[in-house]
Amino acid sequence: MKKAACLFVLSIVLAFLEACSVIDPPISIPSYIHIDSIHVTDTYTTQGTASSKISDAWVYVNNQYIGAFPLPATIPVLSQGSDTVSIDAGIEISGISANRGQYPFYGQFKQKAILTQGQKISIRPTVTYLPKTVFVWKEDFEQSSTTFQPGQNGKSPVPLQKLNHSPLVFQGNASGMAIMDSINKGQNFFEQWSSNAFVLPSDGSPVYVELNYLCNNSFTVGMYTSADTTAPIPVINMNPCPQLTRSNWKKIYINLTPALQQFPAASYYIYFYMDQDPGVAAPTLYIDNVKLLIF
Repeated sequence: MKKAACLFVLSIVLAFLEACSVIDPPISIPSYIHIDSIHVTDTYTTQGTASSKISDAWVYVNNQYIGAFPLPATIPVLSQGSDTVSIDAGIEISGISANRGQYPFYGQFKQKAILTQGQKISIRPTVTYLPKTVFVWKEDFEQSSTTFQPGQNGKSPVPLQKLNHSPLVFQGNASGMAIMDSINKGQNFFEQWSSNAFVLPSDGSPVYVELNYLCNNSFTVGMYTSADTTAPIPVINMNPCPQLTRSNWKKIYINLTPALQQFPAASYYIYFYMDQDPGVAAPTLYIDNVKLLIF
C-alpha cells in the first residue's frame, strides 16, 4: 500500500514538472544582426545623386518579417545556420519622424548569412532604385540653365540664382540659391515653379519629390494644377536648418500622393515658395538634387 502511494506521489511530481516545462519552455539564445546604415548606389547620369536619408531597416529572415528598426540597430533573431536576410530601406515620410515607412522606389537588399546563437554579425546593405522607377524631373544645377521658372505668372521678386564653386555647394559645382538681402531690399517673397507641367498619377500610386536643402528661413513645397495656376496646393512647410554650413544640408522625401488624390488634374507644376520669417534679417535658401519620381 505504501509503495503504491509513493508511486502515485511520484507520478504527480513528474506530471507537474512536465507541465512546468510546457508553461516555461527553455529560453532560446538569439543570434544578432547589426546594421549601421543603408547606402544608395545609382547611375548619376540617369538617376541623379545617390544622396539619401535612410532612417530605418525593415528586416526579414527567410521571408519572415522580424521588424522595422531605427538605424543604427542590433537586431536579435531566433534563427541560426545559413539564412537569407532581406532588408528594405525605410524613411521618414515627408520628414515626419512619427510617419515612417518603406521607400517605394528603392529595391530590397538580400544576403546569405550564417547566424550563430549568441554571436553578432554585421551587414552593410546597399540599395538601388527599382528599374521601373521613372525620373520625371531632375535638377542638379550643373547645366548652364535650370528647369525652373519664376512663379506667380512669371513674377518672383527674389530670383533663383546659381551658387557656383562655393564651400556651401552640396554636390558638384553648383546649387540653387535664393537670398532676400540688401540687393533685394523690399522684395519679400521667393517663388519658383518647374518649367514644365508634369502628368502625375492621382490613383494612389507613389509620387515623391526628393530634395537636398539648406535654409535659415522656412519655405514651402507644393503644386499648382495646370487648370488653375492661381490656387497653390501646399504640401509641406520646411523648417530652418540650425546654421548655414555645409554640414547642415538636409535630405527629404516629400510624398505628393495624398495631395494628388485630393486634387486630380491633367498635369501639375511643382513650386517652391519662401516668405520672410519674423526676425530673419536675410532669408536664404539653397536647394540641390531635385527629383520627381513615379512608377
